[in-house]
Amino acid sequence: MSSATHKTTSIVAIIVTIVAITFAFSLVEADVTAFVTKVVELSCAPYLVNGTAPECPCCTLLATLDDRIDNTVACSLLQSAVSTVAGRNWSYAKTIHNHCGVPAGYPLTKSFDCSLSPAPAYADTEMRV
Repeated sequence: MSSATHKTTSIVAIIVTIVAITFAFSLVEADVTAFVTKVVELSCAPYLVNGTAPECPCCTLLATLDDRIDNTVACSLLQSAVSTVAGRNWSYAKTIHNHCGVPAGYPLTKSFDCSLSPAPAYADTEMRV
């Protein structure tokens, strides 16, 4: 095999690897979005529609998202998920964190720009997994 052919093969292999990794990450992101949406639809909906106390999985989801991932991502995921709940009341959405006893670094409203969410308090000191 010539040097040029070897270099071309190596470059193609690198490109294929990058595409595969990018595709895998997009699948993971889609799975997380679908999971968050389902939990919100199933266990947060009673609160979001009529103010009935949110179920445990709903509050656990809020605590986990807000503790484990960037506020911008958590905000976007929750805004998107809440928007799928039929009959939702955004006034209830805005208070769901407080009702669950989970502090949030952003208001959960229809119009809030999630890119304005501050970084979580731990961002400067440690990485949570």
